[in-house]
Amino acid sequence: MDRKVKAGFSILEVLVVMAIIAILMSFAYRWVLGVLANQRLKNAQDVLLSDLENTRLRSLISDVPLGVVNTGTNGYAIFRDENRNCQFDNNERIRDVPLPPGITLGNDFSVLFDRKGIPRGQDCNTIAQTEVRIRNTFNTTRRVIIEPSGRIRGVSQ
Repeated sequence: MDRKVKAGFSILEVLVVMAIIAILMSFAYRWVLGVLANQRLKNAQDVLLSDLENTRLRSLISDVPLGVVNTGTNGYAIFRDENRNCQFDNNERIRDVPLPPGITLGNDFSVLFDRKGIPRGQDCNTIAQTEVRIRNTFNTTRRVIIEPSGRIRGVSQ
């Protein structure tokens, strides 16, 4: 009796390999989502740092104080304190800055910079160190710290 040898894979072998690939791809997909979310978070922190520093520098040459405030609508606003009450009023808004999808501000904040670039609070007094927390959908948090001297820096958790 002559047996024929068949070359190739059986359907069972192909299904097993496809199942292994699907499992590995599910891990890779979750990893890629995490990397993208962390990159979005870092980018949002860099934009906030830049906006705070730019606002501080512009306040040095402005005749009125400038500030940044959490608007509570998934973003923040840059404002010009025309009436010098150290509080944000809607008619003082210069620009709204929306946050990227999946990024939220972790706390309310309002900081105003005087003509010397010194941060002030809502009562017009100098503030202690202020911290702004930004978080993504994976609950990873980054912080922006505003020191009483006006120094602004970013910190990752």
